[in-house]
Amino acid sequence: DADRVFNVARLHNGPRHVIFPEIFEENIKTFKSIFAKESICARIYLAHKPNKSKVFLKQALHNGICVDVASEEELAHALSVGFTGGNIGCTGAKNRGFLSLALFHGCLVSIDSVQELDAIIQLRGTLTDLPPTPILIRISDPQSKDRNLTMKVSRFGLSRHELPAIYEKLKKQDGIVWRGFHFHNYEPSEAKAGFTEDLLGLMEDSYKQGFSPDLIDIGGGFRTEMLENYEEWPRFIEQLASAMQNNTDTSTWRNYTYDLFLNQKGTISGRDKLQGQFAQFGYESLIKGILENEVLRGRPLKDFIKESMFSLMIEPGSSIFDQAGISLLSVVGIKKTANGENLIVVDGNIYNLSTYMVEPLMDPVLIPQTLSEQAPFEGYLVGNLCKEGDIIMKRKVFFKALPREGDILCFINTAAYSSDFEDTNAHLHPVGKKFVAFRGNESKWSLYSEDAYNPF
Repeated sequence: DADRVFNVARLHNGPRHVIFPEIFEENIKTFKSIFAKESICARIYLAHKPNKSKVFLKQALHNGICVDVASEEELAHALSVGFTGGNIGCTGAKNRGFLSLALFHGCLVSIDSVQELDAIIQLRGTLTDLPPTPILIRISDPQSKDRNLTMKVSRFGLSRHELPAIYEKLKKQDGIVWRGFHFHNYEPSEAKAGFTEDLLGLMEDSYKQGFSPDLIDIGGGFRTEMLENYEEWPRFIEQLASAMQNNTDTSTWRNYTYDLFLNQKGTISGRDKLQGQFAQFGYESLIKGILENEVLRGRPLKDFIKESMFSLMIEPGSSIFDQAGISLLSVVGIKKTANGENLIVVDGNIYNLSTYMVEPLMDPVLIPQTLSEQAPFEGYLVGNLCKEGDIIMKRKVFFKALPREGDILCFINTAAYSSDFEDTNAHLHPVGKKFVAFRGNESKWSLYSEDAYNPF
């Protein structure tokens, strides 16, 4: 509905981000149903960091899931919309302000280091009237029985060789309740299954130490199928690799290679890593692959989890925001470089769309103000900064018509990380503004401001 899109565009003089809470709600229901089908008790924690909007927090609260926060400010934000400490998990590196607020509210704290545990112990000795502090121990180096599967040691969490010292500290603390273990990675289901089994073994061993944890947090990294046709992605990679080998036009800005490189043998390396940017299968099959893995213990892992009366905890980021937002940028105009390349200038930049975090590789949709003659046009999307590196997409984009001043480019699936992870007002350009598109039982869309939308 082009008229409705341009009505939204008139409401703000910078990038406009449209949020679809009903799609977000469906994603939550999908995650819940996966574990319900497997009869697994699961705690779903919305990762706050991919998007700053309180709309998603309100919807998550309304749909009965928890929230994962990684800063004192995110924690305060979650508390402000109605979350209570029992439904908040705190991850990442934590300063004392963050820890103090978490302790006052009885939040679940994932311990990132021995020093962090010491800080909690010290704060509990200083602060008064604190509720019990539930904690998880984040493991930086989970292992798998399959020697072919290894995980790079993470900068987050503590090493398994530090566990004996942690256990001794915990045995002396009455107010700290150890709930379980935590790991986080972006590996396929075979690796995640191996690391989940490792944490299951650590849980079982901890009972011999006199503890009774009950939570296994397998983090996030649950990929989604983002491409309409996955086969277009490996085809693009092969065309790029071929152009590099033959020294022909790569159709990328200044021959950008997306980390492909010509090795000493004269062949292209880096294909696997680049191809892994897009998942061929969605998170439902990944989670099932973990729960139904029989290789590691002779029976499905879910059987051991249920028999031990353990609960799983997950912190989905981009996957739970899948298709829950779009971004609208106006076209400023068209220009040519000295070597004849077309540049499509948009009224937005690499910070408005966080392209350093996640480059929006999917084709944007051109929404013209007026219908014009269909004539193929190709060019590079560039932003409004006085910065050579302000290239919105490093590959050439092909349109069925010439983009004109005032037309809208709609970037799809931008709710996670793209829309506001880095948004800043460089050159005093306006930052993005969010609007909520809600349909309910009506046939027509209703538009709300962030503050006005309330799912309760």
